[in-house]
Amino acid sequence: MTKSELLVKRANLTQELRNGLDRWEKENKKSSNEFDAVATGDLKRQVTEMEADLDKIEADIAICDKRAKADELDRTTNIPLYDTRKGRFIDAGDAGYAKRFFEAVSKGSFAGLEPENRSNNTNFGSGASIPTMMESAVIQAMYLEGVIRKISNVSTIDSKRTIAVESTLPTSQITYEVAAITPILQTFGTQIAINPIKFTCASQLSQEFIEDAIGLNGIGSAVAWISANIGKSLTRKMESYYATGTGAALTASAGQPQGIAYSLNAFTQVTSSNAAAASSVAVTGDNLLDVYFGLGAQYRPGAVWLMADSSLKVIRKLKTVSGGLEYLFKVDTTGDLREGVSGTLLGQPLFVSEWMPAADVAINTTSIVFGDFKNYFGIYDRKGMETMIDPYSSALNQLTNLITYMRTDSKILSLAAFSVFKNASS
Repeated sequence: MTKSELLVKRANLTQELRNGLDRWEKENKKSSNEFDAVATGDLKRQVTEMEADLDKIEADIAICDKRAKADELDRTTNIPLYDTRKGRFIDAGDAGYAKRFFEAVSKGSFAGLEPENRSNNTNFGSGASIPTMMESAVIQAMYLEGVIRKISNVSTIDSKRTIAVESTLPTSQITYEVAAITPILQTFGTQIAINPIKFTCASQLSQEFIEDAIGLNGIGSAVAWISANIGKSLTRKMESYYATGTGAALTASAGQPQGIAYSLNAFTQVTSSNAAAASSVAVTGDNLLDVYFGLGAQYRPGAVWLMADSSLKVIRKLKTVSGGLEYLFKVDTTGDLREGVSGTLLGQPLFVSEWMPAADVAINTTSIVFGDFKNYFGIYDRKGMETMIDPYSSALNQLTNLITYMRTDSKILSLAAFSVFKNASS
């Protein structure tokens, strides 16, 4: 029965119930509020049945509402996705796709998993689009795990591209009444090539785990568990290159994202310690101020600090030279040491990454970066995430290799937007 039919039935039954109670009130000269306690006979039985029928109708209407919501969600989430890399539609957004995906993994082949407009491939290395719910969970895990990804400008691109970075700003001027306005052509100097580099994560899944994941009650938790681990693993490898990658051009055998702390980055705002020994990074309060003010004032409002734990430990230990050798790095005035490390340094947010060079590494190494990551350090993820399966290599152990891959690149869009601290080179 449709919701409209149920609503009509409810209205008719409600009116019939109302009429019966009105007759009872007139005949007994009592309020209908006393009906349940006083009434007897056929009318009492009929009213009780009608009330039960109304409760049943209300429950059926609630079910219709839930179904309508589910249908609407299905319509919005099951829109065919277009894979720009392969020029085809995929159905990874289908609510049942995740289950079919794991069934295919269990069989060792993605044959029959995908739409008719993609030819099936039963050979080793056959691939399929990762389920949308799984990809979303992987990306979420990447943001939770990645520090540099959190503070940077992350974009999704559908192909290789070149980004032009302006070398001059447009010119503004005071314009008096009827005075001529002089437009200035904005010029673009640097051309930055974005070539997403493939990062892969190979997971081994036991046959028992896959079979349990396919079960009606297991698929959600199984996808979440696998996705979280893939996301963490991929992010840790990517973040290491976002920190110190060489930025080498993409070739058949080479290519890395450009890391913010790569030793050969040609920063113009560099502060060095006074200690020449590689084992003694004697960063001082003066050094930190030099780094802070070495960054142009136009970049400071959105700037953050990025460093390794070892560098932060050195800063935390800085003390006054007199007056009781008090620590210079103060915790928030509203708390105490039990609340942990303060979230700012010289008034700007501070982030710690395990992939930043440590404070006691080789000389001339960038260990502290201060700059506007959100606008001038770009992370470029290639749209789409896919998988391949290898059911053969570990078949004797009843293990299936699930290989997930994603492409990404990172670039410093303007060296002027960063100021760094290095250990002395001599």
